[in-house]
Amino acid sequence: MISFSKALFLFSLLSTPTFGEVDGSSTCHSGSKIPGNFHGNSPTGSLVDGDYQVLIDGQPLSLSETNVLSSGTHTITVKQNAGTYMGFYIWANNANALKTSTDNSVQGGTQWRAGGKTVSCNGPKSGLTHKSSSGKTQSTGQLVMPLSGSIVIDVQMMPGITTYYHSRLVLRVEGSATSPPGTSPT
Repeated sequence: MISFSKALFLFSLLSTPTFGEVDGSSTCHSGSKIPGNFHGNSPTGSLVDGDYQVLIDGQPLSLSETNVLSSGTHTITVKQNAGTYMGFYIWANNANALKTSTDNSVQGGTQWRAGGKTVSCNGPKSGLTHKSSSGKTQSTGQLVMPLSGSIVIDVQMMPGITTYYHSRLVLRVEGSATSPPGTSPT
């Protein structure tokens, strides 16, 4: 039998309009860990292990090599190849890199609401995430590449409440010399 306090906690999660980190950070996070303990704190594997893809303008990105893109605005899509997922999170090390698009199931930029909290990306960071935990096969936003240099993004895909997959991608602007130091994809 479930205790009253656990039932109340579960009800509060289900009645929250977004399935964000109820006990997590109210700032953007990077890396493979998710603040708090709602989704667990260790990825199950890489996006490849979970059969996920990240696409730019409809073309799959490499999850292990640096990706070269033109500067300007692109469509970024995260996709489950078979089945559905309940949530996702993308973090970028550039405040202007990630923006919402016409996909009404996606929120983000430099500030949004999740789990009853306002999440703010302080400093040169931006993010995209889901608005609800309903099953989805893909989610879309905008990626704005600078005139030169590189952007690092962390992508976390959540098929369930306590399971997620993570990969780090390096995106370099066409004609820029190298990726930022210490940012090899994982």
